[in-house]
Amino acid sequence: MLELKDIASLLCISQKHLIKIIQETSGNHPCHFYVNKILTCTKDLLINSTLTISTIAQTLTYDPSNFTKFFKKYEGITPSEFRQLKKAKSSP
Repeated sequence: MLELKDIASLLCISQKHLIKIIQETSGNHPCHFYVNKILTCTKDLLINSTLTISTIAQTLTYDPSNFTKFFKKYEGITPSEFRQLKKAKSSP
C-alpha cells in the first residue's frame, strides 16, 4: 500500500493537506482506512488459508506478538480465536 506522503505527492499536495481533506470529507483520519485494509486482509487470510498466524503477521510486516495485540485491539479477540470461530461457524 502507498504511504500518505506518496499519495499526496501524486496529487501534488502536501501530506498535511491530504489528511485534512480526508478527515473533512470522511470524518476519519487516514489511519482508519489503513487499519481497516489490514484487518480485511488478515481476516481473509485467517479464513481462506492455512498460513500460521505468525506467517500472516510477517506477510503484513508485523512482529507476531504485536500483530496479535493489534488484531485484538480492533476485533476484541485474538487471530487464533477469530479463525476458530469462523471455522466453527462454517462446519456443518
